[in-house]
Amino acid sequence: AAEPPKAEPTWPCFNCGVTVPMSEDHCPVCGAGFLAPASQGHSLRVPIFGDVGRLASGQKLMLGILVTLGLIVLLVLLFTIGGAVF
Repeated sequence: AAEPPKAEPTWPCFNCGVTVPMSEDHCPVCGAGFLAPASQGHSLRVPIFGDVGRLASGQKLMLGILVTLGLIVLLVLLFTIGGAVF
């Protein structure tokens, strides 16, 4: 028995919803790229710091260090209080 021809894999265009063959890098209808939404970046609004997505890489690093240190201090306090109670 002959095998039926396999369909070419496709990707959905995030902009217009058309199904595009994987051999195409851009949507033939609207021109959007394959992973256009992924390259746009995401934003995260933090109450004190604002939009984290707009921070420079050094500022993001400092924010990460501050959050990590804050969590360490919180855990040490919780373990200290828990150790005194139990």
